[in-house]
Amino acid sequence: MVGRKVIISIHDGVIQDVFCSDPETQVTLVDWGNEEVEPHTPGLVEVRINERRTEWVSVEQITPRPMADLAGTHVQRAIQAAEVADGKS
Repeated sequence: MVGRKVIISIHDGVIQDVFCSDPETQVTLVDWGNEEVEPHTPGLVEVRINERRTEWVSVEQITPRPMADLAGTHVQRAIQAAEVADGKS
């Protein structure tokens, strides 16, 4: 039995697509490394790391696409190529 499946596609450090087998799955992106972003950017929060240090973090809810949308995409072809390379296909 295969459990729930989530596929995240990232290009140049930016999430492009999230596909999920369960439409009820909630996806939250927590993106550290926002030093050069304006502090008033929507979704950006300041997090205290310790007594002397804080970091700006982007927190965003992402609505995943149904797994059926994966068919015929570059993401699907990449997964298939990886499976062939690993001998799984």
